[in-house]
Amino acid sequence: MNLKKIKVYHLFWFISFLIIVIGLVQSNYPDIKLILNVHDTYYVVPNLDCTIVLFSVYFITGLGYWLVQNVFKKQLIEYLIVIHSVILIGSFIFYWIVVIFGKLH
Repeated sequence: MNLKKIKVYHLFWFISFLIIVIGLVQSNYPDIKLILNVHDTYYVVPNLDCTIVLFSVYFITGLGYWLVQNVFKKQLIEYLIVIHSVILIGSFIFYWIVVIFGKLH
């Protein structure tokens, strides 16, 4: 497979699909939650809600790239695409590492 044919929006849509699959598989475990501490208040966010938000972010990002490249026919700056993709894909990996290692404790 030629890696030049993979567009950045394909990558974001693949990650959004992967997020939904992982989130639905982990929704069978109701004890997995994201606990946020802000000053003296703890916010408990169910994993399925985090999954829906992350899916929306990655899907809309991919949709934005698709619109700019295919509908508006604009040329994007390659190194900015790489930086943006590395940050978002890295945050995806970091989030699931935190969820997996948080479940182990």
